[in-house]
Amino acid sequence: MRIVKKRIFIVAGVALVGVCLWLGTRGGDVERSHRDEGNTSRHSGSVDSSDAHGTAAVLKTKSAIRDTGKPRSTHGPERLKEFYLPVVDINGLTLREALAKLMAAYEDACAKAGEVPIPLTFDVPPTATKKLRLRLSPGNFSSSVRFLATYAGMKVNRDKTVYRFEPFADERGEVKRSVSLPPDFATRLSEQTSLSSGSESDSPIGEGEGSPRKAVPVRMTIAEILKASGLELDPSTRLSVKPSGELILETPSGADAAAISALEDSLKNDVPIQNKFTTKVLHIPADLDWAAPDTSQMTDSEIQLFMRQMSQKKGVDLLTLPEVTARGNQDASIENVRELIYPTNAEGTEFEKQQIGVTMQMKGDALAFGHDVDFQFTHTTGGLDNPLEKPVIEKHTVSGAGYTGDRGARLAVETQPDGSRVVVLLSATMIDATGQPLHGAE
Repeated sequence: MRIVKKRIFIVAGVALVGVCLWLGTRGGDVERSHRDEGNTSRHSGSVDSSDAHGTAAVLKTKSAIRDTGKPRSTHGPERLKEFYLPVVDINGLTLREALAKLMAAYEDACAKAGEVPIPLTFDVPPTATKKLRLRLSPGNFSSSVRFLATYAGMKVNRDKTVYRFEPFADERGEVKRSVSLPPDFATRLSEQTSLSSGSESDSPIGEGEGSPRKAVPVRMTIAEILKASGLELDPSTRLSVKPSGELILETPSGADAAAISALEDSLKNDVPIQNKFTTKVLHIPADLDWAAPDTSQMTDSEIQLFMRQMSQKKGVDLLTLPEVTARGNQDASIENVRELIYPTNAEGTEFEKQQIGVTMQMKGDALAFGHDVDFQFTHTTGGLDNPLEKPVIEKHTVSGAGYTGDRGARLAVETQPDGSRVVVLLSATMIDATGQPLHGAE
């Protein structure tokens, strides 16, 4: 019996030694395999993991990079043609410097709109040293980049998040081309470069030291506008416009032909827009148990839900003001008033007048994917209880300012002296020249 037990122990010991040897060999293979994978990762540009914990270690490393890196952009590069910027002054800057200023305006607009900017890169050749003297009117980011490139004598292409610039090829050879222009081409070109169509005194371009250009006369041809705005063309290039609006280009310079085509594309892809404003005013009685929303802006769907909820509350009065349309940064107003005329002396020989009712003043400009708005609602009350006495005039205002998405609304709430509250919702929608919304409903 002892002999059998000894044999069992001997066999078990041999088996244990064999297992240990096998595991040691396997561990060496795993380690070598991981070293090989680490070398392969370094050559392919992927995340390097020299840890001996297999695929799980690689995934953890990638996750850590995602979590500690910069926030992911909230929009893709393809949407830059819908992303609107305010006026950007480009006075005496090179293309590289102008793009840096444009990028700063883009990042600032993103901050106001709650967007995360795209980390864009501009590949500009060192030969792009021309000083640009422009004042870009509000427009989308993509067209603004192409507009700057054209005035710098460059063509530009975007590859994902990289804009690559290269000079126009100046191939010599007679070129004659006709281009169909929109009716407002010259006007928009003047606005885009801040060339005034009014008198010198009204021109935004002064004549003092450091001024980009002198004031521009009222009537200018397209060729004169291009020259005044700083687009350098070959002296032999000829531009003429037919009564139909068709532009005829004749030039021996391939670079000039390319520049005119690029300029045309830039303006065509930057559609002129207007802002359509809709105002809703709610009066909420003091005894109504209601808490104001904890937000100052709403989307289209949130507005509809909010209005349905408020319509079910007893005692809430709703006033919808007429729609009004205005160009970017243009003041607009709505008045629903009557004149109250009253005497100011006992004899009744002198009178004053006061407007009684509601007025709404607003202004907005396209910014990012929405609007930067500013408004003030005023409600004025008063009456003549005694014709011989001066009436008591009460005026209450509600103001608001800030960003709202397109087709969304900016909300402002003001508590009145009697405890009631006034809620003002200003909705803004981008529309084209025909009055159609640029973007569909949510």
